[in-house]
Order: sequence, then C-alpha cells, then structure tokens
Amino acid sequence: MKKSITVISCCFLLAIVFNSCKKAGSSNDSANFIGRWVGTANVTENGVAVAPGVDTLVFLAGSDNNHVIAQDTGSCSGGTVITFTLNGNSISLPSTNITDGCGNKSTDNATGNLSGGTLTLNIQEIDKEDIPYGSSTGGDTVETVNLTIALSLTKK
Repeated sequence: MKKSITVISCCFLLAIVFNSCKKAGSSNDSANFIGRWVGTANVTENGVAVAPGVDTLVFLAGSDNNHVIAQDTGSCSGGTVITFTLNGNSISLPSTNITDGCGNKSTDNATGNLSGGTLTLNIQEIDKEDIPYGSSTGGDTVETVNLTIALSLTKK
C-alpha cells in the first residue's frame, strides 16, 4: 500500500510540474491576424493626398504566436517579406529598412489595431527614387518621397 501511495504521489507531482512548464507571457495573438485583409488605402505623398485605392494584405504565421509576416509577391522576383509584431489586438512594425524583389529600397514603420472585424493600419514609408536625367545638369536626381498610408481592412 505504501508503494501505491508513493507512486500516485510521484505521478501527481510530475503532473503539476509539467503543467506549470508553459511559457509565461506566451499568447496566440497571431490567430486573429492571419489571413487575407482587403480594404481602402488613403495615401498622402509628401503631404499631398493621392486618390484613395483598394489594398490587400495577406498575413502568414510568423516565427511565434506574437509575430505575423506580410508577403507581397508583386511582379518582382522573391517579393517582399515584412515581419510585424503583435501584442493582443495591436500590431506594429518598428522602423525597418526594406529592399523589395525589384531592388527598390524604403524605410517603413507601422502601427495598427484590430477592433471587431476591422484592422486599421497606419504606415509611414520613406522612399529614395532615382529620376533619370532629372537635374538641370543632365544627371540623375534622387528624390525623397514620404508616404503616409492609412488602411482600413476587413478579413476576406
């Protein structure tokens, strides 16, 4: 009888130990973001409003449950992969240097929030664009373009 009580006690103790080994602070924030999101994009370029358009973002699972990946395959080889950080219903992208599959470079950052079925995302993007023979001396001109993109998206 003493052996049975000892074995049962050991099993109970092991169950408690293994049950308490879950990662602290780990959540499944990405489950709400993964999928295809479609909606309107309001863009300003160097402070001037551009006609609103339709935009689509597809979020895939990231390296853990607190990250998602947005991948734009576009017309360039390899596309562009950007990793967003999640915290509950908030989404963010710290200032990140991005080179797309066409070789275009930009610096982007973003913040957003998921409320109900709507994802709002505000993106700041700085592009450097070469304008061939754009200067008065006949050489290339580099123009800095500051974009602000306000997205309101729903999951489709």
